[in-house]
Amino acid sequence: MFEGNKGLLIMPGILIVLMIIGGVFFLNDQEGITNEKLKEEIEIHMNVNTEGEQWEVHTEWDWTVAPSDGLYGNDYIGVVFYDASGEIVDSFELIEAELALYHGDKIIEQSEPIRGENGLIFTFTNQLDEHLSYGNIGDIHVVVKSPDIVNTETFFMHTWMNHAPMQSTDATFENVAFEHGGDIPYWVISVDDQ
Repeated sequence: MFEGNKGLLIMPGILIVLMIIGGVFFLNDQEGITNEKLKEEIEIHMNVNTEGEQWEVHTEWDWTVAPSDGLYGNDYIGVVFYDASGEIVDSFELIEAELALYHGDKIIEQSEPIRGENGLIFTFTNQLDEHLSYGNIGDIHVVVKSPDIVNTETFFMHTWMNHAPMQSTDATFENVAFEHGGDIPYWVISVDDQ
């Protein structure tokens, strides 16, 4: 078929062409996760410890993938407490509350919550800054005291567009409004201690 060394020269060239074509098909077939579908990929866990009237809430989250359409704006965490009849408890003593964002084991941002109309609301950065990703790994630690609390729930609201600050103070994020209006895309997931 081939005389001499011609086969040794042609075969690697054919192999390289096949690898390039296969690589192009592979890359075109791979769709990255979008911000809209990120809610299916986020891992969020909550641990609650109680001692008498004191409730200690620790919630952590981690996105296993980065969205292909980028990271922009702010995200929000709401913490709401309920009484035995399922009504929101808004009269509690706040002992401690802090949010931390991580890059590996290093804390890259910390914040404290505001007291909303029905709970606590943390705001934190959601962006890529050179090689640092803000917002994809973090946790909150909250300690409150009230004789009425029997349950708690943490709400995670993700946005993917730069926007004016959130005006609403609803920690469940059922009624969301931003300064200057605008149609800001977002989703909300929640986890409770049950």
